[in-house]
Amino acid sequence: MRTVLSYPQVGEVPVFTPGFVYIPRRAVVAHARKPEAGAEAYYSEADLALTRTITRLFQSTPGDILARVRDSEQVRRHWFREDGSWWGISPAHRERWLEWAEAVP
Repeated sequence: MRTVLSYPQVGEVPVFTPGFVYIPRRAVVAHARKPEAGAEAYYSEADLALTRTITRLFQSTPGDILARVRDSEQVRRHWFREDGSWWGISPAHRERWLEWAEAVP
């Protein structure tokens, strides 16, 4: 399992402890079609639910998130990096997400 879930090209390896599991992930690839000019954006209920969940996470503090997990030191080490990124997402990208999410119905 560790071999399958490891990404040596970026130095990521899974972590399994009794109270915490960190599984590195590869990029998700999706196919979409940009709406024609002037067309209203369409979001499915699943799109909106995911957007709300991610937005709530980005509005939280690391302390809020860590308070909900058992092995907070493992979580902190793998989720919240020294450079201010969360899950590999920079503070600037989190801020852009929150700005964008304000316009989502």
